[in-house]
Amino acid sequence: MSTHDLITLPWRPRAKDFEQRSIAEGELPTVMRRHIFTGAMGGAYGLLTTHIFFVAFGNALGVTVFQWGLYGAITTFALAFQLLSAHWAAQLGQRKLLWWATETLSRVLKAIGLVTAFVFYTQGNLPAAAFSLIFWLCMSGVLAAMSQPIWFSWLADIIPAPIHGRFMGRRDVWVSLFIVALAVPAGWASDAFAGDAKTAVLMTILMAGIALGMMDVSIHRTIPEPPMAPDRETTFRERILTPLRDRNYRPWLLFAGAWNFAAFLGNTLANVYFIDHLGLSKDFLGGAVVLIAVPLLAIAVTSRWSGVLVDRLGVRRMLAVSHLCWAVVPIFWVVATPRTALFWLTVSMVISGAATSPAVNAANKLITRTPPRHLRAMYMAMSTCVGALAGGFGALSGGIFLTWFGDLEWILGGVTFVSFHLLFLASLVLRVASWTLLLRIKTPEFDRLPVNIVPDEAPVYIPSEASPEKAA
Repeated sequence: MSTHDLITLPWRPRAKDFEQRSIAEGELPTVMRRHIFTGAMGGAYGLLTTHIFFVAFGNALGVTVFQWGLYGAITTFALAFQLLSAHWAAQLGQRKLLWWATETLSRVLKAIGLVTAFVFYTQGNLPAAAFSLIFWLCMSGVLAAMSQPIWFSWLADIIPAPIHGRFMGRRDVWVSLFIVALAVPAGWASDAFAGDAKTAVLMTILMAGIALGMMDVSIHRTIPEPPMAPDRETTFRERILTPLRDRNYRPWLLFAGAWNFAAFLGNTLANVYFIDHLGLSKDFLGGAVVLIAVPLLAIAVTSRWSGVLVDRLGVRRMLAVSHLCWAVVPIFWVVATPRTALFWLTVSMVISGAATSPAVNAANKLITRTPPRHLRAMYMAMSTCVGALAGGFGALSGGIFLTWFGDLEWILGGVTFVSFHLLFLASLVLRVASWTLLLRIKTPEFDRLPVNIVPDEAPVYIPSEASPEKAA
């Protein structure tokens, strides 16, 4: 996207922005660059408003461990609404308009939650501030969840299957570098102030993330949506049962459920532990570098070649390797102490970051390329729904456990352990156990296609309106 495009970009939505059309000859490289550009903005929005800065802001407002667990559970359970949005998209034959509407409203609600919570905070009403923050962000999370399968279905209509991995890898590089460029100065700014001033700085960072998010959804309107014939005959029940009846897809759903429960059990409250118990609340710059910059730089360094490997070695192998790396990450959280926190968290984030791109890349390729074109959104929604329900129970279980046994503490070999350590160890054991379920996934047919297309020279993908099944 050129500077001229940005200057002349209409910020108010118009009907013609959502008209479906095929991608013109030679247009694909430009569309791919726009996907990278908007991905950087959307990634910055997502990370700045949900990561260490958001957790620190919530802690300043008095959000309790149980409330954090409840928030994690609700926003995860909300992913079940993807089934509904995927059904609507198939019925309407529209994805771009539905995605834009849900994402825009989601980001507006998040802004409302942040502003109202901060106002209550300035008035000294911390219970109201914490409640307002959690309530509005849960509402925002429902809409954000609904938009995801629609976006991936839309993306899969644009990017040719043989270069899906390479394109997403290249996209991850630029997205990661952009977020790092924002996160490090944001961490420095957070350290420069204390007390109410620090809370105000955190609020400023969060609202900057909101602004980037609104730019993301607006610029997305310049990305074309290939036509998709609506299907108003298939019922909601029939549509959600289709992926469940797919024998080749069920092993992935089983793994997604088991893995998400194990991961969310330990991950949901990990940042709370890092900030409160490992002392990152006193070193936001170090925390931003370790928890944000390090994994993103690892993604930037590895994602381009790992994307190529997803296309060349296949999704099954890359899923197995990347998730095995993810499985061992909690052990570094257990051995970390306030004195060694930055070192061990750096090690864990390097491993986690390096595994992220191939894991997500391979998973998304598996989910979007397995079904026929008109069922992509529903397959994505079902995968997310299964993972969400399992992950939500994992997050809720972690919150309940820490509420009941939060004061648990014992000393072993001169080292002090707390209830968080038990949670991380349980997550580690369950991750390794669920990893074995990946071995049941069969090599998909699309992994047998030749990989001989250069992304910038990829052929234009023009779907057929009359036959969406053949266009897949």
